[in-house]
Amino acid sequence: MASSATTATEQLEGLRAAVHEAQRRVTEAEAAALQGRRRLERARGPLLAYFEQLGAGEIEADPEEERRLRAAVTEAQSHVSTRPVLADGRTVDFTPVDDEAEARLEGARRALEARRNELYVFASENVGALLAERVPGSLAVAERLRTALEALVAADGAWSREIAGYRGLASLAGRDELAEQLPRRTDAQRQALAEWDSLLRDDPGALVPVPRSLLPGPDDEA
Repeated sequence: MASSATTATEQLEGLRAAVHEAQRRVTEAEAAALQGRRRLERARGPLLAYFEQLGAGEIEADPEEERRLRAAVTEAQSHVSTRPVLADGRTVDFTPVDDEAEARLEGARRALEARRNELYVFASENVGALLAERVPGSLAVAERLRTALEALVAADGAWSREIAGYRGLASLAGRDELAEQLPRRTDAQRQALAEWDSLLRDDPGALVPVPRSLLPGPDDEA
């Protein structure tokens, strides 16, 4: 359960950070494992190129260079084993893998699963406290939205009155072309504003980004 030193939300964020860190280690381990799988191929490449050039007569035999290239292949092989590639339950190929890199990857994945489980267990056991800690901030956000919408509705009313005033003057002066130059709101804009205005008047609770069951009731407000 949440301790008195930190809030449940702070503990949750700490666990989330641990999950992110574990995921980072998995990503790094995956990259290392991929490089490990290619280690033998990278070591063999120069040796095969040496023999190809030798066969083409492009270079002279160089025992010292050959020993060096073979040693690199031998060193790479010491880190690599061969695993079967299965398809439909049958072995269709073999692929080299770096056992040490694969073991680190497996450990990183196991740690990530453990951190995710810790996060899930904590959230499940402390959901009441976590929700309660969010409510005050959510109510403050709802109040900011309500204030902004009320200002928007009021400003829209003033804007409409200005438009109406210009239309009236244009009509009175017989200058209909001036009325045609006035800006117009789109149907979508009018509908959106009407919906927000309806929420302000008929269902202000819909503006609160909180599950309805968590909102304070009349008795709580009293």
